Amino acid sequence: MNTSVLRLAEDTFVVPAWFPQQKTWLEDPRHSDNAIFNYPLLVRLRGPLNEAALERSLHEITRRHEVLRSVFRITDGELVQVVLAAQGPVLEKMDTRGFPETRVWELAVEEARRPFDLSREFLFRARLMRLGPDDHFLQLTSHFLVYDDWSSGILAHELAELYRAFAAGETSPLPDIAYQYRDYVRWQQGQLQGKELESRLAYWNQQIHSATGFQHLPTDFPRPARSINRGARESAVLPAELADSLGRLSRQERVSLFMVLVAGFQCLLHHYSGDDEIVIASCVANRPLVEVERLIGRFGNQILLRTSLRGNPTFRELLKRVRESTLGAYTYQDLPYGCLVKEDRGPLFQVMFILQNAPKENRHLPGLTMKWVPLYEGTAKFDLIVWLKIEPALEVILEYDRDLFLAETMKRIVDDYRAILAAAVNDPTMGVSRKPESLAAPPTGTMTTARPKENVSANDDVQSRLVALWEEAFDTRPIGVHENFFELGGDSLMASRLFARMEKVFQKKLPLAALLEAPTIEELARVLSGANGRSFSSSLVVIQPNGSRPRFFTVHGHMGEVFYCRNLSRSLGADFPVYGLRSQIIDGVPAHYTVEEMAGHYVEEIRAVQARGPYFLGGFCGGGMVAYEMARRFEARGEEVALLALFNTPAPGSLDRWPLRQRYLSNRVPNELRKLAALGFRDMRATLSRKAAGFARLVFGSFKTSVWRMCSRCSLAGAEKWSQGVLTVGDINVAAAKAYRPGGYAGRITLFLTEEAAFLYDVDPKEGWTALAEEGIEFHAA
Repeated sequence: MNTSVLRLAEDTFVVPAWFPQQKTWLEDPRHSDNAIFNYPLLVRLRGPLNEAALERSLHEITRRHEVLRSVFRITDGELVQVVLAAQGPVLEKMDTRGFPETRVWELAVEEARRPFDLSREFLFRARLMRLGPDDHFLQLTSHFLVYDDWSSGILAHELAELYRAFAAGETSPLPDIAYQYRDYVRWQQGQLQGKELESRLAYWNQQIHSATGFQHLPTDFPRPARSINRGARESAVLPAELADSLGRLSRQERVSLFMVLVAGFQCLLHHYSGDDEIVIASCVANRPLVEVERLIGRFGNQILLRTSLRGNPTFRELLKRVRESTLGAYTYQDLPYGCLVKEDRGPLFQVMFILQNAPKENRHLPGLTMKWVPLYEGTAKFDLIVWLKIEPALEVILEYDRDLFLAETMKRIVDDYRAILAAAVNDPTMGVSRKPESLAAPPTGTMTTARPKENVSANDDVQSRLVALWEEAFDTRPIGVHENFFELGGDSLMASRLFARMEKVFQKKLPLAALLEAPTIEELARVLSGANGRSFSSSLVVIQPNGSRPRFFTVHGHMGEVFYCRNLSRSLGADFPVYGLRSQIIDGVPAHYTVEEMAGHYVEEIRAVQARGPYFLGGFCGGGMVAYEMARRFEARGEEVALLALFNTPAPGSLDRWPLRQRYLSNRVPNELRKLAALGFRDMRATLSRKAAGFARLVFGSFKTSVWRMCSRCSLAGAEKWSQGVLTVGDINVAAAKAYRPGGYAGRITLFLTEEAAFLYDVDPKEGWTALAEEGIEFHAA
């Protein structure tokens, strides 16, 4: 008897048609391996890492949870799960030491987007990226067929416990798993029979087929025939006072915070659409048995929350209606509504609403810390997902389809949602049809049902070539010469690629800052032709010149550009003038190699437009150090610095484990020397030793002597151009930040720090900056 066939038969079972896996696959069998179904996780491991113990831990997790080593196949029209032999995933190891931070993130996103072959490979893979001697990223990628949000907590717990034991030479401390995911599937298959199944089918049939509509959010662009799932995010932290008031309201009305937030968003959709019945979707854990609470698998279901707003109820009454509809959906959550939707029907809902009230827990192991890092892969599973995080503050995150919505629309939604929630807590007896003042005027420009059809055609050769480049970059046609790069969904990475193509086509190099001042094809064409007289020779970039409030001057990040300033300006509002300061080396002029040199130059640039204080200064990442030095210099001149705002800025002395890219230099030096020879320089042999010494000083920390100055002392033609080919802007700015050791500052520092940036550096930013600011710091978690 063939035992392998017997074992395969025992390890194979048909997944019932109402289960989430079946629905996920059969929604579109041609694209079931689409990367939008991937579930990426990223963990920062700080401290001496026992790689063997880590790999053994991952193997043990896949042995324990057989769903992670399953493949899925369609047999006779049914989805079949096949459990493979107990062997762990291959831990892919990647040495990224010396890589710029942006490249590390690109690699992480690429891995998150890499699709699985669902019928052939484990739906769980692991990659270890070495950032430094005791610094690693562990990236784990799974798939929604076998994984859900709840599973992340289980995975984190087991990984920590197993690693602790294996690193100490001990055996697994975890008890064996009595039930596997397929045991639950079979159990529920037996439960959902007869009247139990009929009652669930009747409930969801009534919710779906009697609804008056599901599309409540007008789109900016027509819905494409087939979505390519290009996503983006907008987010905002709600004021602490508003978050506290929402919590009090939920307790007073005996509803959950989730229900209050749902009611607010359904009220917003009511104002936008005029619909008296609003339907949105949400996710539930759907783990009804104690036996499955510690089991990895796809238990979570989507449910519909359908609420009537007829009769202009008060917000207090709306909360009762939301509570009733939510509890009804919870009752029947084990049968997902999706199994009742016809295959040829369009998207059933637009908005998925999720409250994340169980953040992933960071853990401390002997000699090692594990911290989860947010990773967004740039996709959109639905028209709009509203994520609400409650820790460390109440934050609204909108994940949207870029082919349907503009970024401006998402910002408007966040602002309007905040206004509705504030009005609700201020007066719960207010009728929901009454709009807050900020919503009194109907939306204009955005929130329309189609892309504005101006689409003015190009009227010269420069515009025509730019149109072709933009249509290629955005994969969208047609694009008119008046359309805005940022409103089309462009970002800094796309801008970099676009400008590289423009340089080849037009044989002219423009700084990315040109796009901030000329964001349309028409304006950019004038810049390329020199018709607007703009030279971009100054480091100072005008982001938003208008407004009655004080000017805000903010310094670039380590890559030297000021793209982040645009979002900052829009967050501040139209009454705040905002100016950005970008690296001088970007335009090919002599670089500044120390924070002190940069600060001195930027101070003079600022004084050219504002001769006297008070000054409002800011800086992003390493640029915050430059802003700090600028504040010290203004202070030494007797000028007032009213605000010094640092965004994700490491404290001085915290970048010791961020070396210059030595491998990059060693690879580039031979090529650049050959280029020097072609330039016809004199006495090459006599200068080689001095050049080598200069490189050694650069690599090991002497950053005040620049390569171009070194070459100039050697009387080498083309030295300036060559030096800037060897070192990138990022290399120079990181090197300058590493070497910066300032004195104290008599004023106060306002520090904004995101969760993912708080652990990147050797010195805690809050502690490091507190030690330097005589008036202390004002800290904001962003």
